[in-house]
Amino acid sequence: MVVIVVSGLPGAGKEEFVRIAIEEGFSMIRMGDMVRQHAMDLGLEMGDLSIGGHANSERDHHGKEVWAVRTMEKLPPGNTVIDGCRSEYELAYFKENIENMITVGIEASVETRFHRLVARKRDDDPTTMEDFQRRENRELGWGISDAVKNAQIKLGNDGSLEDFRQLCRDTLLTIENGDIKGA
Repeated sequence: MVVIVVSGLPGAGKEEFVRIAIEEGFSMIRMGDMVRQHAMDLGLEMGDLSIGGHANSERDHHGKEVWAVRTMEKLPPGNTVIDGCRSEYELAYFKENIENMITVGIEASVETRFHRLVARKRDDDPTTMEDFQRRENRELGWGISDAVKNAQIKLGNDGSLEDFRQLCRDTLLTIENGDIKGA
């Protein structure tokens, strides 16, 4: 069994990596879904400021690894991808609690990510560059850049979708073959 923990700023391509991993037989759990579900259970508004504020508040009240703890409680058995790790604190928690873990950082330019998020049109996605910058600064404040920078595998995603999909397939094959050892 291997657990792949994926980090990347919004719009970098985490969801596409996860989609390919599912095609390859992995299970998936999204940390952002944990945050959104928790906020929904509390009756909070589903916009970016509300969701982001809730994520911050929970970190302040329950520890910087709170979303990793809640994710581990729902981790499915077998090969799994955890999508959306946002800090070294979360990574440290996963490392302490997952025997065979590989970290993947996905990177894309600011312009590429902004256009992807605007096109995606999820409730908490930005619609203006100002909204994008606010979200970017909040996520960078959580330490996401360290999580990406320190990942065992880094994938660039500024090219075509098909090129990135092939890169994901090749990376997953390398992991499944045991050519990269977990932490």
